[in-house]
Amino acid sequence: MTISVLLLTVQTLAAPLTLEQAILRARDSAASNLSAQQRLADDSLTRHEVLGHFLPKVELSASQLAQSSNIATFGIPMHGVPNYVPFYSIQDLRASASVPLVNAALWSRLHETRSSLAQRGQEKEVARELAALQGGVAWLEVARAKALTKDREDAVRLAHELTGLVEEQKQAGGATRLDLVRAQAQELQAQRALSAARLSLEKARLALGRLLGVPGGEPVDISGDLPLEPVAAGVAAKTEPVAVRAARAGREAANEAVRTARADELPTLSAFGDYGYLGTHLEKDGEWTGKVGIQASWELFDGGSKRTKVEKARVRVRLAEIAVRDARLAASQDEQDALVSVKESGEQLRQAMAASLLADTELVLAQEKFKAGASGNSEVVQAQGGRSQAHAAWIDAAGAHQAALLRLRYARGNWEGLQGGTDR
Repeated sequence: MTISVLLLTVQTLAAPLTLEQAILRARDSAASNLSAQQRLADDSLTRHEVLGHFLPKVELSASQLAQSSNIATFGIPMHGVPNYVPFYSIQDLRASASVPLVNAALWSRLHETRSSLAQRGQEKEVARELAALQGGVAWLEVARAKALTKDREDAVRLAHELTGLVEEQKQAGGATRLDLVRAQAQELQAQRALSAARLSLEKARLALGRLLGVPGGEPVDISGDLPLEPVAAGVAAKTEPVAVRAARAGREAANEAVRTARADELPTLSAFGDYGYLGTHLEKDGEWTGKVGIQASWELFDGGSKRTKVEKARVRVRLAEIAVRDARLAASQDEQDALVSVKESGEQLRQAMAASLLADTELVLAQEKFKAGASGNSEVVQAQGGRSQAHAAWIDAAGAHQAALLRLRYARGNWEGLQGGTDR
């Protein structure tokens, strides 16, 4: 995974990104996904920790002890012998081992860690899907700003052409100083709008670069243009929503927690042994000693703490059941909301297209009328302003429509088939 992300980073810096590449890159490199990976790694280490409890525990020890004793404390009367024994040395070199034979709690914890890993894996998928959506939306914002910048460049060109035409007519006596001032003001306004559009484009590219984790936070170039026509929502559902899968994994982990809590109430059986060299002076009176045994343990009453733990785990199961139902309902509502948004944004896009065509027609008619000397250039200036507003609304509507299509894909869990901003 790390190698693939690194290769994609190099590719990103070398070539513009398509919409599909931005989605895939965001899915694997967003901070939320990286955090989810670390939580998954933490649970994986917890599983290895539990597995370690099944293996024998081996310990080596060595001690040097100097002590004195009171024979009377042993409960053995020694008449005529002083009770006090002066300091003497004890040396002990020993190896000991123990291994669980029957421990239901350990097995339950092992199954619980497996369920927890599955839950973390699904949570990671949730983070990846959300990051993919954010990457797609950020790409669309760059595409929208790019389209608006191009349109503003066209507006500057039209305004500049009008200024040149007015200057020619003024020299020929067919236009007034007021007409020239109007044209120059319109050109200056178009240039300011172009500067604002370029600034918005640069900010959008920087935001996309930060989201994708581009080294140095450099701006990202995109490949492809924003589709300016409505697209039918013909995306087939691929899998069960990832949020629902994550909720079901959480419910299974909660059930395993109940089984683990109940297993803690069962008895355990283990084997142990040690062997070592013990003496007061090892080179003189040391002896090899050892012990081997089996130990059974069953805590019959602990004040009710284990029973409380079971009840708390059952509450967690009930909460998980609620989460599953809520996730299913939310997934269904998200898809329906996305479908409505696609439909409504598509209609708004059609209306914006129609308004833009009318604004273009109005501008052409105003230009022809001005060139024919039938009117001043105020109608042309007004038509150019109306055209800029209509085209900006058209581009914004196209961006909103494509974003709605992306949210529908997110709700359905299907990102395949995206090419350069076109939803197919």
